[in-house]
Amino acid sequence: MYCCIPRTLGLKATTTDVIEEAGLLWDPPTGDINSSSRAGLTAICHNQRVLRSWEKVCKVRAGRTYFNGELILEVFWQAMSASHHPGGYWETRSQFHQWDWDQGIFHVFRWLGLFSLGRFSEMLILAVVILRILHNLLLCGLVSPVGHFRRAVTPAIHRRVFWTEKGFVGLGPSFMQPNDTVGVFHGGRLPLVLRPRGREWKLIGDAYVHGFMQGEVFNEAIDKTF
Repeated sequence: MYCCIPRTLGLKATTTDVIEEAGLLWDPPTGDINSSSRAGLTAICHNQRVLRSWEKVCKVRAGRTYFNGELILEVFWQAMSASHHPGGYWETRSQFHQWDWDQGIFHVFRWLGLFSLGRFSEMLILAVVILRILHNLLLCGLVSPVGHFRRAVTPAIHRRVFWTEKGFVGLGPSFMQPNDTVGVFHGGRLPLVLRPRGREWKLIGDAYVHGFMQGEVFNEAIDKTF
């Protein structure tokens, strides 16, 4: 079962899948993004590029249904948050949908190409951000559901959303790439991402895979040694 090779661990998988597509790395700009409109614009543009990449990978707006019967949009927010629900599932779900609605204006900006108009973009986005803040204050008071959801997705920082060959959605490590293998192994419930390297496998990191975490796919268990 195990090979006596230095710095090598033998594992047996209960289920595996291959990563078909991975989105951009969410690596938020460091520093105070509120220090200038340009810094804020840089952060917003970066976040929007990442979000657009993740939505494309997961085909979020296609209205498709996941293997467990959930709509892909519902799966998407749970993957982004790694099923981290600070206020409970239903409250976090409500926060996501308010956050998603809040992103609508930026979807329009992307479609119109308004993120690449220099100073005009800065002034326009600054005006929109101010209006959003005022709107949220009037609607929700000082405690914003949108802000709560942003905190719920902190597990996604320095990670990528991915799609597998079998149609699973997940959140993986920064260095993962297409054709890596993700699996659950005997003795653990946390999926791991591995990369073939000759006759061995390199551990890339851990992952969240929606539908793997609670043993939903164990009825398809395999017996594969790594």
